[in-house]
Amino acid sequence: RIGWAVNNVLLYGTGGYDRVVLIGVPQGQLDSAALADFGGRAAQETRSNALPVAIVAGSLPATVADPAAHVSMGATLGQYRFDQLKSGVTAPATQPITIVARSGEAAYTRELAGVAQGARMARDLITLPSNAKTPDSFVASVRAQFAGVPNVRITVLDEAQMRALNMGSILSVAAGSRHPARMVIVEYSGAGNAAPLALVGKGITFDSGGISLKPGANMGDMKGDMAGAAAVMGGALAAARRGAKANIVAIAALAENMPG
Repeated sequence: RIGWAVNNVLLYGTGGYDRVVLIGVPQGQLDSAALADFGGRAAQETRSNALPVAIVAGSLPATVADPAAHVSMGATLGQYRFDQLKSGVTAPATQPITIVARSGEAAYTRELAGVAQGARMARDLITLPSNAKTPDSFVASVRAQFAGVPNVRITVLDEAQMRALNMGSILSVAAGSRHPARMVIVEYSGAGNAAPLALVGKGITFDSGGISLKPGANMGDMKGDMAGAAAVMGGALAAARRGAKANIVAIAALAENMPG
């Protein structure tokens, strides 16, 4: 059970609960970011619990309607951990979390659950090491995340199609790799004939530096050279999941930059 006080305080065996965590929040009215931060801190503080967790969020003074919805989003993101390559571990978190509040469940489901899902998608894609992250596997992840989401169309260009469109820049980057380049376009239609918002992200799934190799000390960070592509795909997923009143075209230019 989680409450809040001036500072984080742990109480054990109190009131029949295994553990009570008191979490401090800023004084005054809390905005959506502060509420999400509270939820995230609560989830992180109890992430190792084998027992169910309840976050008491019914009396938080807030500047937004349904403050518990924002606490829920923070808790969802606070639970995040990357377990895809670990055996015997359930992701994202094994213990259920209950948010104790008068309202907020409907608002979370309608407005914020998709935002949290989009953020988690981007985190997974960025964190995955590059030996398991190629242009084709990135495309497969995008297709899986958008499966069943209404008003979404996904188009993937292969190298032959890009060559016909004179996309020489991305093809030259991928020329030294055994993994072919891909261009994935996600179109979400939520606003009729309104002009679309275009989001374009760099998706170099690993950037060795090509012929001019990067220093070895920095090479491990190059798995993140596709973070822009992950961000725009996560953003498009968030918009589609919450039924945003907008038209969005999200484009990820995907290639692996390797020496031939």
